[in-house]
Amino acid sequence: MQFGANSNMAVGANSSTTVNNSQSAADTAAALREMISVLLELRAQLSPADRADIDESVSVIRQGERAEPGAMRRAVRTVVGIAKMAGTVGGPTLDAALKVKELLGL
Repeated sequence: MQFGANSNMAVGANSSTTVNNSQSAADTAAALREMISVLLELRAQLSPADRADIDESVSVIRQGERAEPGAMRRAVRTVVGIAKMAGTVGGPTLDAALKVKELLGL
C-alpha cells in the first residue's frame, strides 16, 4: 500500500526524475498508536456516552490497515467530532486523528 504522492517526470530525451513523498506502513502504524494513546487520555475526561463511542472507535483503529475502510473512516470521523467537542483538551487527539486521516487517505 502506498501513501502520499508519487510523481514521475521526464526530463530530456533519455532521463527522468522521480519524486516520492510516500509514507511507510511503519509511519501509519506509529500514527495509529499515537492516536490510540491520546484517545485513551482524552477518554477519562469524557461523558459515559462519549466514552462508549471512543471505545468503539478504538476497537476499529486497533485493527489498523486490516480494518474495513468504511469502518476506519467512521471511527476517525467519530474521533474528530468528539475531539472538536472536547475543546482545548481534545487538541492532541484532533491532531493525531487528522494525521491518520491524511496517511490513510480518508
